[in-house]
Amino acid sequence: MFYRILFLLLYFLTSTYAMTHKLEEKLIQSSYRCLSRQYYSHHAPSTELVEIAVVGGGSTGISFISQFLREIKHHVHRDKFSIKLFEPSGTLGTGLAYSAKSHALLLNSPASCFSIYPEDQKHFLKWAQQHPEKWTRHFPEIREINEDTFVPRKLAGLYLSDAANQAKNLANKYNIQYQVVEDEVVNIIETPAPLKTALLTKHKPLRYSADHIILCTGNCAPESYVALKKHPNYFHTIHSDEEKIKESIKSISSVLVIGTRLSAIDAALMLKDQNYHGHITMASRNGRLPSVKNEFKIYNLKHLTTESIQRQMRAYSALKIEHLVTLIEKEASDIYGSEISMDKIARYTHDPVTTLKNDLETIRNGEALWQKIPAVFIELIEMYWSNFSIEEKKRYLRDYVGIMQRYTSAFPFVNAEKINGMLCDDQLTIKSGLREINYDDEKRRFVAHYCGNDGIITHEYFDCVLNATGSGKNLTRSEASLYSNLLQSDSVSFNIFGGLDVSTQNFRVAAKKNFKAQMYAAGSPTFGSYFFTNYFYTSAKQSKTIVEDILRSSKF
Repeated sequence: MFYRILFLLLYFLTSTYAMTHKLEEKLIQSSYRCLSRQYYSHHAPSTELVEIAVVGGGSTGISFISQFLREIKHHVHRDKFSIKLFEPSGTLGTGLAYSAKSHALLLNSPASCFSIYPEDQKHFLKWAQQHPEKWTRHFPEIREINEDTFVPRKLAGLYLSDAANQAKNLANKYNIQYQVVEDEVVNIIETPAPLKTALLTKHKPLRYSADHIILCTGNCAPESYVALKKHPNYFHTIHSDEEKIKESIKSISSVLVIGTRLSAIDAALMLKDQNYHGHITMASRNGRLPSVKNEFKIYNLKHLTTESIQRQMRAYSALKIEHLVTLIEKEASDIYGSEISMDKIARYTHDPVTTLKNDLETIRNGEALWQKIPAVFIELIEMYWSNFSIEEKKRYLRDYVGIMQRYTSAFPFVNAEKINGMLCDDQLTIKSGLREINYDDEKRRFVAHYCGNDGIITHEYFDCVLNATGSGKNLTRSEASLYSNLLQSDSVSFNIFGGLDVSTQNFRVAAKKNFKAQMYAAGSPTFGSYFFTNYFYTSAKQSKTIVEDILRSSKF
């Protein structure tokens, strides 16, 4: 407090004196520098140090740090960098996505497609095979892990935690100042020259200086049904509330899971794994389940290629969704040996139970040839997305994203069999037509309202509700103080979809204020500027680009 008052007093006096007597600017800067060494951090922000601040210690943050340390290994001036990692939970690597305790929650990609290094997609697989002592005692049910194994997310979390430990050890080996701050960053502000841009935290009175700031804040909470949070037995996020859910379901007979996609499937499997014996209903507007997969490999395709998209870009003044659809139809037709239209791809004529059975049978018969497309599609959609107009992007989200997600966000065969078993045992029901959920104060139960295809309204009561609608993407509606403050101060640009406005060339955040620090973002906060932001591969790839940009722009 003493230094804070003294700093502000000196700023006022020297500024006034400078205006009156033309005091040389160097004298003022020298005074600021002297006091800031006492006030701004645990160590002095040296002008010789390039200070990197990573906001978020989950999978994306650890991927960035790991890649940075790998790239800087042979850097002559590597000891001139410092890293501050801000993670309020103090648990590094796992985040919410990979901290699940239930072994039933699996990665949606096989072991050969998960890595903190985008150029080495088998890094996790090699880690698991070379270091069984780091995970086998936690997973005695897993005898071996091969390229096609869909492992529990908790096991992926062990890999990420180990990567975090390795990063700390490497930083020490390279004489890089490495500090983990167990606090939440709530604002980023500019300070008088020559001081650097400062990060403010929730609980500590210190200001942390930085030359480069990387926002790796992960997924936002769901944006829907926020009003239900005040009621007992409503859980807004399944991963952060896992233990509370386990305790709550001991005394209830019916659970409503909002959603029918990946998060909802996780919720149903988590309840089953927690020995819940009551009835579970998964409900959404369309009642559609994702498709089922047993592989996720990159194939050399004929039509859906970078070259094909580049030809379209040269031929047309603006890319349209129809250009993408044309390539998908050609690729699917070649794969199946018969004409496949988008109408056929989009068709969902059966009820979800029948569709799931058909998907399982297709996998067993080796007929799920569509699996050759999604891995490539996830890579190439970004070329379309970055060239679509705003209106075209809106149209894609409105009319096509649901169709594509059924295939790009398919779930593992082993979990599909479990869901099918729950349906056959009448423990699980899947419903469409969900319109609204309220809380009945008199009955102390939740009531779901459905509208059938015939327009008839029906109601159903539940003891417990799990929100599994997926993560929110609009940062401007986020409860996170950091984004609220950046929005309120009009410091950075947000795109029309609520994500940060970033350059897809280097993932620099478009700042409205003249920050001395360069701000970046990776993963979920980039939605709108980038499309597939919930895939770890995307986050790792973005992190790699940021590392390269920082080192390229470094003064060393």
